[in-house]
Amino acid sequence: MSEHMILMQPGLVRQTYAGVKTETRRLNLRWIKAQAGDILLVRETWATSPEFDAVKPSELPGDAPIIYRAAYPEILENPSGVSRWRPSIFLPKRFVRLRLRMVEDARREPLHAITEDGAKREGATNAHYSGPVTGYRTGFERLWCDINGRESWEANPDVIVLPYKLEGSDG
Repeated sequence: MSEHMILMQPGLVRQTYAGVKTETRRLNLRWIKAQAGDILLVRETWATSPEFDAVKPSELPGDAPIIYRAAYPEILENPSGVSRWRPSIFLPKRFVRLRLRMVEDARREPLHAITEDGAKREGATNAHYSGPVTGYRTGFERLWCDINGRESWEANPDVIVLPYKLEGSDG
């Protein structure tokens, strides 16, 4: 069993907690090595109290208060006690609260091979977008373009599919 750090946007973190999102697709082909039983450690957008704003993430004390952006879906501005959100990539491993267990080996497929069911497992919905969405696959296309750009969708690259289940959470 191996552990892998993975980045996830706040809305997709919420979809994972809700049991709606149970797989993810990644462009980086290094993910093909992930196997059933491996753990995905989710890095997500986060903040700490203003007193730690000048402290590097790697130097934060273990008892520093951590606030996760996914916990505040309805708040457009920073909640009380948060001066700035930090990108998920800088979340130290010791503060990861979401652990996902791979339920199958990673597999490689063209991006456009995603099915309606696959898009549903990706957490795609029409709730995040204005205008009509004709299905989960269309919702996934919009989500993909929002994260990776329209040109990435049009290129139809090979992606690595990572099916998972929620293993544990500290939040």
